[in-house]
Amino acid sequence: LHAPRKLMPVSPVAPVAPVAPVAPAAPVAATAATVAAPVASGVAAVPVTGDIQSVIRDQIAAMTNYFMAHGVSDPAAAHQQAIIALGSAVKRQALVMGFSDTFAVLGVVLVLAAIAVVLTRKVKGAGGAGAH
Repeated sequence: LHAPRKLMPVSPVAPVAPVAPVAPAAPVAATAATVAAPVASGVAAVPVTGDIQSVIRDQIAAMTNYFMAHGVSDPAAAHQQAIIALGSAVKRQALVMGFSDTFAVLGVVLVLAAIAVVLTRKVKGAGGAGAH
């Protein structure tokens, strides 16, 4: 029903040396949907094809590294914070998409109602008989 949508950036984070080695994602087509990924100069959109799980793992690993570099000393706590941050971003994006879809449906309903009003004929009254 819908064309693929581009996701909003999660947050501008700079990657640091990984805690554990992470396999790089395979190159993908430029026309695919996008997922935000942290880079040194802000947030860049990384195209995604079929293997969304590896992209999510890479995103969580990058966010975990970010939290480790910014004061969280426990890797498990940093991982948990990364999952919470990613979940919050997904929830926020779902809310925006829901409002967008609702606005589109309301627009279609209003257009249909306007067409119905234009096509409705005016009822001719029966002379001077008024309601009493």
